[in-house]
Amino acid sequence: MGRLNLQIPAKGTLVPSNKSDPLFYYYHPLVGWLYRRRINVGLSLLKYPVESILEVGVGSGLLAPILTSISDKYIGIDLILSDRLLSLSNKEGKMVFHRMDICKTSFDNNSFDAVICFSALEHILALDDAIKEITRILKPKGQFIAGFPSVNSLMTFCFHLIGFHESKKYHINSSNQIINTISRYLKIRKIKTMPPFILPNIALYTCLKAEK
Repeated sequence: MGRLNLQIPAKGTLVPSNKSDPLFYYYHPLVGWLYRRRINVGLSLLKYPVESILEVGVGSGLLAPILTSISDKYIGIDLILSDRLLSLSNKEGKMVFHRMDICKTSFDNNSFDAVICFSALEHILALDDAIKEITRILKPKGQFIAGFPSVNSLMTFCFHLIGFHESKKYHINSSNQIINTISRYLKIRKIKTMPPFILPNIALYTCLKAEK
């Protein structure tokens, strides 16, 4: 099992899901490395291949190709999903997209071997409901890989520096809130931060692996 590394398609291939979609930053000459690195830190926690993967908060679909390549079935969900992504769902069910709320999905109990969720949990008002639903649809021993930025004044300033001025509006759950909520329903196995060995509440980004 080799190390997973996010592959960025040619610029213009993907379409942002909305005005706050961070797709642009993955191509930025200065901060692009940090954006790509945070995903790779999270992917390093995933044990693969797996039979089925659910990605929560698909956005532009940046992770769909790599997650599809390591699974027999990939499903991506988001409240805001472009018609283009919906049209990419294939008849064989290998890669499927849905407009769906993670707080209340239509999936059966114990549906997925892995649930992947990068940069979404900090936005969810009903965080407890979201984690309960993720727990319900995970198979026993299923993996939950999550990544999220810190929510504090320093991070708000950092986002301002790169041109994102609405972090206070969209980032409502702190790292500690997210970790504590996950720990009530799942067993947290490992936590990695950027930079390494920094407390999650002050790290630029935190990734964790939890199991049902």
